[in-house]
Amino acid sequence: MQEIVSSHDVGMPLAMRRWPLSVAIALLLVGFLSTLVSFSDAWSESRAHGYVIAAFCVWLLYTARTEFRESAEWRVPCAVVSALLSVVWLFATVVGIRVGYQLAALGIAVCWSGALFGRSGLERTLPIAGIFLLAVPVWELLLGVLQAMTVAVNGAAISVFGLGATLSGTRIHFPFGTIEVAESCAGLSYFMSAFTISVIYARLFLRTTPGRVLAVALALGLAIVSNWVRVFGLVVIGYATRMTSPLMDEHATYGWVIFAVVLSAFFLLTGTIERWERQPQRTGGGDWLARTLDRVLGDAEPEWLAGEPRVPARQGSVWGATAAALIGPMVYALFSWLPAVETISPITPGVQPGTQWSLQASRPVVAASDSAGRAEPVNLEWTPAFTGESQRVHQRWSNGATAIQVDRYVYRRQSQGSELISSGNRMADAERTLSERVVGPLDANLRVVREVVTRTPNGVRLIWYWYRVAEVQTSSPVQAKLLEFVAFLGRRGPSELTAVSAPCGTNDCALALDAVYEFVTGQRPRA
Repeated sequence: MQEIVSSHDVGMPLAMRRWPLSVAIALLLVGFLSTLVSFSDAWSESRAHGYVIAAFCVWLLYTARTEFRESAEWRVPCAVVSALLSVVWLFATVVGIRVGYQLAALGIAVCWSGALFGRSGLERTLPIAGIFLLAVPVWELLLGVLQAMTVAVNGAAISVFGLGATLSGTRIHFPFGTIEVAESCAGLSYFMSAFTISVIYARLFLRTTPGRVLAVALALGLAIVSNWVRVFGLVVIGYATRMTSPLMDEHATYGWVIFAVVLSAFFLLTGTIERWERQPQRTGGGDWLARTLDRVLGDAEPEWLAGEPRVPARQGSVWGATAAALIGPMVYALFSWLPAVETISPITPGVQPGTQWSLQASRPVVAASDSAGRAEPVNLEWTPAFTGESQRVHQRWSNGATAIQVDRYVYRRQSQGSELISSGNRMADAERTLSERVVGPLDANLRVVREVVTRTPNGVRLIWYWYRVAEVQTSSPVQAKLLEFVAFLGRRGPSELTAVSAPCGTNDCALALDAVYEFVTGQRPRA
């Protein structure tokens, strides 16, 4: 490897130029360690292909280590974008958006490489980052599309074969039972497995961008078809056995066997793609897209980089790029070190019961990990489906005519799986929810709450609930999520959920609505 001659580092040995790069990589690994751990957590949730993708990307980086060349193009813009992404990472980390900080960290890695090596760094790391994107849990966005396709295709097949079933939404109804094409039947696992296999195969054995794109598209198509075959096979089996086959309850192995059989066609057909690649390729005006993609994704070293140095000549560029990338982790560490104000009001904020309301029973606020404290002294008819709280309290109030239940969940420190606002936290299951709306303003302070009417084992129940974050009350989960960032910077906490509920009558919830309004506001219901 040739020595770099510059006004800054004349005659500096190569090893002395490499140590800042090694230290910078170590600092980045430490700064984004929590994000690296979060990938492992995500891959343990039935996404084991992530480990394969990660190992493959590490191997690609290792084999490409001699192909990086230093150039001045795009270095400053990359450093600026890296700093902006680091701020995005900080926000996503504080408010607990796992996909957000994982994508931000991936973008930071690419931009950091571009800030060091310029155009060469981007061209070498972008394709690898694109492959690693398969390991980021963003592909759940395809669940709805894949599910809809599966339902539509199977509905058409049922009609063609005359199986005597009716289709209602995602459910297939027979006279003797029902098959539901749930999100777990959408085939995302097969889709991602085929995606992983085809990308690795294309990168190792195919040479042209059109060939690689064709191979990946082929594998994805086969994966989608295999899921259609799997679901229709279950429909036929259910029809033939009148829903008595064991496969109706346990069909995981059955699905993977069908996937393996269908995907075997991929390895037969890719041989045709390899033979096509070995033929002389014609270059016409219509091949501009292929040529452009080859310049970005190809393996050959661009002519404009020939003879350029492989290690950044100036140590300042290494430290500057690394500092820009670490803005988010440094701010996060600083504010996490500062003491936070963590006080819990003995009175539920936002509730103003009048003198006619008396406390009948109360379960004291206890640590969520205290199993003994989870005994229920209050006769609970319903509780919010929230998890991961630090503390909680349940109370029962009465005015002699109506019983009011107050549920308060406190989150002192939040992390993945222990968040006030998350997709798993909800007032009631969607199929039990009868209505949901925003109610307010309730008073001169323009307070609003969210109302849910839901079925419970004890009857229909009306619920008013709201969040309190950074000492601000809101009914919007989005605003509550954003306020988490304000609370972090202001070192204010904790975050809380308050739910006030009452049982509805046999005909409607008018009396329950009046009682909850009076309990929350301390005022008589308005006409």
